[in-house]
Amino acid sequence: MKLLASINADIYLFSDQDDVWNANKIGLTIAPFHQYNDNAVDDVPVLVHTNLSVVDQDLKVLTKTLHKKNISSNLQVLLPANNVTGCTVAINQNLKEIALNPNLKNIVMHDWWLALCAASLGKIYFIQASTMLYRQHGSNQVGTDRNFFDKIKRVFSSKKELNIFNSSIEQAKELLRKHEHHMSAEVRNLIREYIGLLDSSTRQQFSILVKYKFRKNSILGSLWLWMMIMLK
Repeated sequence: MKLLASINADIYLFSDQDDVWNANKIGLTIAPFHQYNDNAVDDVPVLVHTNLSVVDQDLKVLTKTLHKKNISSNLQVLLPANNVTGCTVAINQNLKEIALNPNLKNIVMHDWWLALCAASLGKIYFIQASTMLYRQHGSNQVGTDRNFFDKIKRVFSSKKELNIFNSSIEQAKELLRKHEHHMSAEVRNLIREYIGLLDSSTRQQFSILVKYKFRKNSILGSLWLWMMIMLK
């Protein structure tokens, strides 16, 4: 975020130093920014992210496409879990301006924060095509699930998942603190209800979860999220 504040451009693309971009990555990624006439999109905070292929350190393909289906970009999914991979992301100047200067101790990851800002105040576009090779190895700061068993282990790592949930609440509070007056009443209320999960009774938690459909991208992850919240 500090580096982002030090530069100015129309569009910003993020990358990891050891990943490989496909030849069409830039063209596919920036296309949504130009789909409107008269540059109308310049007035809207926009984030674009794409699919990716997971490879090992020698570029051998482990997973051809990380996301097998279109992933949701609404706040009911993004508040409890990040599904935006930072090294595939592009944002416009408008999103940069509203995303800068949060209290960094309340931000879990920069890509998650950018996605929350875009989902609550602008637009998110997901491109199903893979545009890059994401290199998976031991020194990755944040990796991906290589297979179903990796997903099972991650989902049921209760202490880790509980820490992520608690951090997501603080991140939601920061989003509300910084942008409450620019949000629609519907978005503002949704975020408040999510934050309220932390201190609600089990009955109230169940009611909030059912009404607002807070969830993760997978059924397994969603079930575990609900169980973890109500039994914690």
